[in-house]
Amino acid sequence: MRTRVVPIAALAVVLLAGCTGGDPSPTPTGGASVPEETPESGGWTPAELSRVTLDVPESDDAALAEVEGALYQVVGDDVPARIIVTDVSANENGTTLKFKLRSLDGGDERFEAYAFNRRSPGLLDIRDLAIVDPTAQTRLQPFLGTSDPARPDVLCTCSQHPMNMSGVGGELSATFPPLDPATDVVTLEFPGFPALESMPVRRG
Repeated sequence: MRTRVVPIAALAVVLLAGCTGGDPSPTPTGGASVPEETPESGGWTPAELSRVTLDVPESDDAALAEVEGALYQVVGDDVPARIIVTDVSANENGTTLKFKLRSLDGGDERFEAYAFNRRSPGLLDIRDLAIVDPTAQTRLQPFLGTSDPARPDVLCTCSQHPMNMSGVGGELSATFPPLDPATDVVTLEFPGFPALESMPVRRG
């Protein structure tokens, strides 16, 4: 198996867009107000429409898999945690993994930035994740790159390393090199957790 590292200057633009833990919320814009409709008219009132489209509780029904493990710590005991994989998508440009990190007891837990980056925790990212492509027999890690070859820090197309977690969990993500076009399942490796095998890949 081999690990791909891609040091390219042009990747910096992608890095800035790909290193967040989730999509930003849309910013309301000005404009004409929506006229109030009554139930008698057969339409939705603004309050009803807002409740139906925005107040939707999160559900784990769409989760692909869950696994329990522990977050590595230099000082003190490792921190028990649960990972919930929500998406593995691939196209000709790359592969995106999305997952949530939650505490086991539902409480708030703090931990050091070693759990997903033991070799360079000062960079505060989660680059130690890996995807194993069984078709190509490769072990892929997130794209790495730099905007300045003279700088020592190599940036990652992945989320920043969280410093805490809760029972709700926040979404984390990472972008990897492309999979073999024939690959439809992969193995996911999270440091400190059992590997998740036969994870389905969504194409598009």
